[in-house]
Amino acid sequence: MTLTRDEAGVKTDRKIFACNSWIADGTVFQSEWSRRQSRLQGMIESRFETCIINAPDPELFHPSGEIIPRADERIRLIATSWSANPKKGFDILHHLDRHLNFGRYTMTFVGNSDAPFSNIETLAPQPSEKLADLLRAHDIFVAPSLVEACSNSFLEAMHCGLPAAARNNSSHPAKCALD
Repeated sequence: MTLTRDEAGVKTDRKIFACNSWIADGTVFQSEWSRRQSRLQGMIESRFETCIINAPDPELFHPSGEIIPRADERIRLIATSWSANPKKGFDILHHLDRHLNFGRYTMTFVGNSDAPFSNIETLAPQPSEKLADLLRAHDIFVAPSLVEACSNSFLEAMHCGLPAAARNNSSHPAKCALD
């Protein structure tokens, strides 16, 4: 969608929309927000379309049901991203890296970043099993993305029982899970 790919995606979106209207028998959207934005970008409504929301594997992504022991009393924040695209909210994460009170909070970033962090603990992308364990070992998920149709990482954190701090935009904060 052009909102996530900038102007370079306009031609791609037009081709996708044209192919969808000429070839597809139906269309599946991953969120109501994505459907609304596609309409605003010029996609014609299909007779056969539905919304099937992303959902993480409940065998992996679920609340722990137990108290995870703390090494200290600091509040544990976590953010994740497979993409290093700046629109994933790295402006916020770099701001937190410079200004967060690390005497009161810890912060972990799991995934691929656009630039290194000085104070935020950074881990490479993890397999789903390990990521779910990491999420359950934290207190709050930080979802700083500028534009999300329905973020997998946001849903994974919610399914692990974490409250999320998110930009009030696109499908965030609660729209992703409720649409």
